[in-house]
Amino acid sequence: MASNSLSGMQVVNINSDGLTATPTTSGTLTGNLPSTDSITPATTATNGDYDEKTSMVMYDDLGTAHTVDLYLSQTSANTWQVSAFDNSKSTSGGFPYSSGPLATQTMAFSSTTGYLTSGGSLQIPVPGGATMNLDLSGMTQLAGSFSLSTSSVNGNAPASVSSVSIASDGTLSYQLTNGSSVAAYKIPLADVPSPDNLLPQTGNVFSPNILSGQPSVGTAGSGQLGTISSSELEESTVDIATELTNMIVAQRAYEANSQMFKAGADLMSNLIQMNLT
Repeated sequence: MASNSLSGMQVVNINSDGLTATPTTSGTLTGNLPSTDSITPATTATNGDYDEKTSMVMYDDLGTAHTVDLYLSQTSANTWQVSAFDNSKSTSGGFPYSSGPLATQTMAFSSTTGYLTSGGSLQIPVPGGATMNLDLSGMTQLAGSFSLSTSSVNGNAPASVSSVSIASDGTLSYQLTNGSSVAAYKIPLADVPSPDNLLPQTGNVFSPNILSGQPSVGTAGSGQLGTISSSELEESTVDIATELTNMIVAQRAYEANSQMFKAGADLMSNLIQMNLT
């Protein structure tokens, strides 16, 4: 739904969701490329000559897993080429592949800091799925060994929902039986100019009106809106000690007033009896 309006809102129905499969659309690869690796000309970097290799598992539209091999080659000083190949196109788990790379990107690094200066993403068309954006912005080129600190993608194979969690920003996520989490809904918050004038409705809900003003809707935690706390039971905001004290004071006042009325009634009764005699 739109995060700034009431249009497009729908009822969250978890029971209607069976097996859930999510295609891979994004991922992150962070690590270090050795500046001391040999130079591999760009013309041969995608034909079996490479310096470093890693693999990532991605998911297509139906949740089928696809292994994508990533080859990294230093094609010139401070310049690397990364190429993605479909592992299923290889009979040996590596070169040769029966088809060319799914995607290729050139990365340039600073000669003084070793940080990436260009080529920070790789667009990989997942076989049978979406084109995923692989974030490479955290890669470095330093005089150390090849190492990866982050290698992750979104998406998941078909799995059933085991539980549900709601984040502080209103994101409702399915916790799947395979251990992954999928964001399914976004629960917004609303505010009105005059909350005290909201109209109470059945079911502990309120509706806006002319006096309260029209609601403004937004993402939890943004602007003046609060955050959402899930799986929590709100305690009573009543101060028990204060209310008990007020109740005792009211009871004593009621008893005193009752005695005054009784005394007045008795006095009136005595006066009547005196007049009769």
